[in-house]
Amino acid sequence: MKIVYYNCEIAEQAVGENQNSCVLVAGTSNAYAQRVAQMEQDSFDDAWTKAMVADSLAQSYNHLWLAEDDAGTPCGYLLANVLGDETELLRIAVNPECRKDGIGQLLMDAYLAFARIDAVRGLLEVRHGNGAAKHLYEKNGYHLLACRKNYYKHPDEDADIYEIAFTENGE
Repeated sequence: MKIVYYNCEIAEQAVGENQNSCVLVAGTSNAYAQRVAQMEQDSFDDAWTKAMVADSLAQSYNHLWLAEDDAGTPCGYLLANVLGDETELLRIAVNPECRKDGIGQLLMDAYLAFARIDAVRGLLEVRHGNGAAKHLYEKNGYHLLACRKNYYKHPDEDADIYEIAFTENGE
């Protein structure tokens, strides 16, 4: 299993270098958008379209970590942004056939190592009923901050807002 890192600016500048044990790759946002959009369809009722993913990947403040097996088949991904000293985990998914193999934790490890470089806090929103995701976030240091009533649609559900604070020494 390897974690591939993509950012529309950094990938072009750092082909072949390692950062936080991720492989930096050159490629187009369109190439990754198709892979991510398929995992979205397999994982979410409110899945992002290929166009939505491609638009997101074209923004320099968004970062993608893609978990691939040894054959290069995508198994999961994490999409986040970093704006100033804050980061937001936007989307994370693991293919149904790859779940329970620790891929979500591998993605979180790569993302949090990256986020701790510049961010002082991180935020995310999660469906209230998504116990598996909430467990992953809490295990990694996030805590419940607030609730947004009726935030999600298809089906209607509250969003729990989680926060993590990074200290000056990167923890």
